[in-house]
Amino acid sequence: MGRSRSTRIARLGCTAWDEVLVPSLTYIATANAVRYMGGEPVFVDVDPHTWCISPSGLEQAITPKTKGIIAVHLYGHPADMDAINKVAAAHGLWVVRTPPEAHFARYKGRLVGGLADIATFSFYGNKIIASGEGGAGHVERSIPCAPYKHARGQGMDLARPILFSDHCYNYRLTNIAAALLCAQLERAQEIISRRQAVFDFYRKRLDGIPGLSFSQ
Repeated sequence: MGRSRSTRIARLGCTAWDEVLVPSLTYIATANAVRYMGGEPVFVDVDPHTWCISPSGLEQAITPKTKGIIAVHLYGHPADMDAINKVAAAHGLWVVRTPPEAHFARYKGRLVGGLADIATFSFYGNKIIASGEGGAGHVERSIPCAPYKHARGQGMDLARPILFSDHCYNYRLTNIAAALLCAQLERAQEIISRRQAVFDFYRKRLDGIPGLSFSQ
């Protein structure tokens, strides 16, 4: 998943010594994707209500070297994307939104997959839908997707498959993994309902205990 994220970061314009703001509470792949392209991850504290990157913290972390923001929707809960996008627009930064654990979450009625220009998804075994490993990317229609299709398959020329015009890796999901995901998509609501039931179980028994709180 780290390489999948980093391919998208490179296409957005992350080069050596550029800074990218990432949440301090996330999996290592978020920071690794920035380092993979030679950039510098800058860790920003998280909002205690969402456990996701803090919009106010972003303002304090921006420097002349800052190029973008990676907003991770953690544990099924969306980050405050309106505030994050507002900060990004004010400073001319790009935003990559990654909901590895929030595939079907909504933010103000919208699926989190459409809250930024580029998004990445993970299908590791602990995710809502899983294929064991692998991931997927999503780009808005305003962004040309040809560079990403080119990069996902070893740099193969899309018009002339016998030519390889770039130095890339194999980012493609296997057919078997895709089949597993298709089967889970058909029962997505069942999977979500089961997770909600587990959450309700814990909340009922832990609510009101001093020192414990739940994200809002």
